[in-house]
Amino acid sequence: MINNVETLMNIPWIMANGADRFCEMGTPHSKGTKVFSISGDVERPGTYELEMGSSLNELVHELALAGDVKMVRSVVLGRIVPADRIEVPLSYETLLERACHCL
Repeated sequence: MINNVETLMNIPWIMANGADRFCEMGTPHSKGTKVFSISGDVERPGTYELEMGSSLNELVHELALAGDVKMVRSVVLGRIVPADRIEVPLSYETLLERACHCL
């Protein structure tokens, strides 16, 4: 079993609210929330916790307040997501399927 900070940070919420409520968040295959870090040419760089299934566009434009985005580089995936694919949902099943067919 692997326990990382992101996994451990969910434990108090799950203990207080229940696993069923946690599993109601997200998508059918990507439950709960995930922490995303954003940096670069944005007004509000930082770390954001979003419900799985939220769009990359929401993270980049609404939370980090990026301007005219040409692409987003995912360090985790080692891939580039072009601006025309920025509506991709942030989930294991969709981000890996759609966005990674890029450059």
